[in-house]
Amino acid sequence: MSRKITWAVAGIYHGGQKALELGNLEARRDWGHARDFVKGIHMILQHHDPVDFVLATGISRSVREFVEEAFSSIDVQLTYVLLSCIPSVVSC
Repeated sequence: MSRKITWAVAGIYHGGQKALELGNLEARRDWGHARDFVKGIHMILQHHDPVDFVLATGISRSVREFVEEAFSSIDVQLTYVLLSCIPSVVSC
């Protein structure tokens, strides 16, 4: 998801793309950096006893928040357009 958004930001900035289509903008994710997760995985592999681990930043943000932050970096004002509606997911 983050790669799709960042590619769209670059594409729109350079004029090769006009829009970005996404699903549920209210979905929440932990947008931690891969480097931090790899460090955590390495630390887990060094652990001697079998234990369950959870890797997370503890901060969740919506897809909408990520998109707005990404596009603010290139000073683009967003316009949201509802292309389709699934009544069980969104109030239409």
